Amino acid sequence: MALPDTIRLKNRCLIPGMEALCVVLYRLSYPSRLTDLMEAFARSESVVSRIVSHMINFIFDRYSQLLRTLQHPSTNLNEMAELVGNVSPLKNCIGFIDGTVRAICRPVYDQETTYNGHKRKHAVKFQSAPNGIIVAVHGPYEGKRHDSFLLSQNSLIGQMAALPYMDNSDQFCLYGDVAYPSLPQMITAYQSPNPIEEQFNKSMSKAKESVKYGFGKVVMYWPFCNFKKNLKPHLKPVGKIYIVCTLLTNCHNCLYGSNVNSLFNISPPSLEEYLAAQ
Repeated sequence: MALPDTIRLKNRCLIPGMEALCVVLYRLSYPSRLTDLMEAFARSESVVSRIVSHMINFIFDRYSQLLRTLQHPSTNLNEMAELVGNVSPLKNCIGFIDGTVRAICRPVYDQETTYNGHKRKHAVKFQSAPNGIIVAVHGPYEGKRHDSFLLSQNSLIGQMAALPYMDNSDQFCLYGDVAYPSLPQMITAYQSPNPIEEQFNKSMSKAKESVKYGFGKVVMYWPFCNFKKNLKPHLKPVGKIYIVCTLLTNCHNCLYGSNVNSLFNISPPSLEEYLAAQ
């Protein structure tokens, strides 16, 4: 991850780079208290807190761009469409898009903007499109926003339109549920379907579960980003924390694979290839 051998904190304390990485992994892997980190690393509470903040900013600043783009350099879109087509009716689909609601502590200010009426909790929302690794992550957005609004506020459709056409001259597309608008680059489930359309919806619904696998793995390996009592807006960078957890999940996918890789028989890039593309 291109960590320096020694990290200098704002209070001029020098910390070995590998120790700093271990501290932030320990912090994110379980909703532990700072006192737990004090005992594990024999550091004061203020130092471990500064280490976590420094590493969250370091990983986000250096690698967050990997999540902004739809296509990783190691991805062959025609091969991706073929693999997705093996388990779904669509032959030009390269990924599945959905939003995730991440609960946060009730904020002191702007409570109504973060309250999600459907989930009945204060939250921020992210949108992504897993296709072997999690890509095109956009957010955080206000918890009250609809998925179609999330799509209108980012560059995903523009990125899809800029992609080259398939070898058979078809246009690549993403698949989403009925919350998304139907566009040339976005195929959605049928509303009020006839029997044939209902069968299409069921087939695509099974394949679309890959999005949930991606979201689920983030909170499974990094429960800190799912511990709402410690995600305090205006006090902690809740958006950065989720983005960093997603990046670390992709790193884990590169090393060990995931359910998405098994479902579509997709080989993830090596960790070196993935991190070198920032």
